[in-house]
Amino acid sequence: MLHEIKQILRDQSQCSLLDISRHFHKDPSVIEPMLELLIRKGHVRQVHPPGCDAGCYGPACASCICANRAAIQFYELAG
Repeated sequence: MLHEIKQILRDQSQCSLLDISRHFHKDPSVIEPMLELLIRKGHVRQVHPPGCDAGCYGPACASCICANRAAIQFYELAG
């Protein structure tokens, strides 16, 4: 599955945790540890969501897309 996650990010450039989870028909809590492993190995990095103000990226904003944490956690291949 790790290889498939990297392939998704290769194909999509950036992808949200929610989109990756939907691809595998799994809960985001199942996919997130795999992404964390890929981050620790230096293959993937977490990035700010496209078009989202950096100040909005966090728990302070509950009235926009940020209300769904999996929808705002974006990842891309590192390097």
